[in-house]
Amino acid sequence: MAVMMGAVGVGETTPEADEGHMPLLMLLVLMTGGVLATITFTTVTPSLTFIADYFGARGSGVLGSQLVLTMCPLGMSIGGPLAGWVGSRFGLKQQLLGGLLLYGLTGIAILFAEGIGTFLLARFVLGFACVNIDTAMTSILGARFSGARRARLMGIRSGISSIGTFSTILISGMIAQAGGWRAPFWMYMAVFVVLAVALVAFRQPLGKAPAQPAGAKFSVFSLWPIYLLTALMAIAHTMPSFQMGFLLKEDGLTSQVNLSRVLALGLVISVAGSFAFGWVYTRLKVWTIVLAMALLGIGYGVIGIFHSIPIEIAGIVISGVGAGFTIPYMVTRTLDRVTPEKRAQAVGFLLSAMFMGHFFNPLFVAPIRANFGNHAIFGITGLLLGAGGLAIALAAILARSSPPALITQNAE
Repeated sequence: MAVMMGAVGVGETTPEADEGHMPLLMLLVLMTGGVLATITFTTVTPSLTFIADYFGARGSGVLGSQLVLTMCPLGMSIGGPLAGWVGSRFGLKQQLLGGLLLYGLTGIAILFAEGIGTFLLARFVLGFACVNIDTAMTSILGARFSGARRARLMGIRSGISSIGTFSTILISGMIAQAGGWRAPFWMYMAVFVVLAVALVAFRQPLGKAPAQPAGAKFSVFSLWPIYLLTALMAIAHTMPSFQMGFLLKEDGLTSQVNLSRVLALGLVISVAGSFAFGWVYTRLKVWTIVLAMALLGIGYGVIGIFHSIPIEIAGIVISGVGAGFTIPYMVTRTLDRVTPEKRAQAVGFLLSAMFMGHFFNPLFVAPIRANFGNHAIFGITGLLLGAGGLAIALAAILARSSPPALITQNAE
């Protein structure tokens, strides 16, 4: 099988002239690599309530256990802007392979860490490794594909990540049930398989990105509306993974295995949404995010109002469709607008915004939980999503003559 990657020099990326062509092994690595990011969450998500019990369930125990979860997003959000610079300065191949190696070594450290400080630090570094991996992968895909084909691939990649989340969250729940909350961390070792395949797939040199035309200027900060919406949507998007366990436990579902099954159901639905994203986006454009926010808002509203587990599961299903549209929409909008030489930097900032939202999720919900309870978390979030979707819809209608970054189609 032909391979195309090798040593990548300073400022190199995949050649735009070869758009749409990629060896199968390379495409396999890039399309499935997002699963590594999901493992950082699924190894702890089914056990969050048990981690809370381990550190003390009352008082700050719940928040403390969620800080264990969100140290990875913090590392990702802080590392995102730096990851863009790393990709541009040292090359995407070096960034990808170095990130995979750091991910594996940090996974081993997490597995054997003693003490909460070491544990939190290791998860922070794991997040930094993860954002470098995803910046490199997304930038390579963004360079090779464009338009509707890129939108389809980003949707499929998000769907594959959701399948990985679905699978690993079930496995994690079963492993944690049998061996304790630390046992699922052995799944981090899967990265060494990805690293071995990547070393084979990425042997040939990439080409250099085309130079920016003389006098042309583009700043990634012009994409701030997309980054802001990404951060806010990330807070909402992670509600089922981060908060549903506490709500279901409150309503009587205490088994880690059953909890992981309920959470995985939402992920199965989001896979369908992700796979359909390319088709939906080419037809709805900005209205795709409006639809996503509406579905998330309705689903969360159902979860917030009702205290019946079957009805709550229905809410998870409804919101899961909207969740499947969210991430590929943000990635596609960014790649549609950024110039080639700024691609890695723009992706780094996007991932930083996304994972900053993940980090702020428990901080956002803590006062709501303390004052109003777990159901109010979903009810209030659903209302905010409805209001936000309405605002974007009105902007799309009223600003057609001079639309903002969230609405324009392509800046390249």
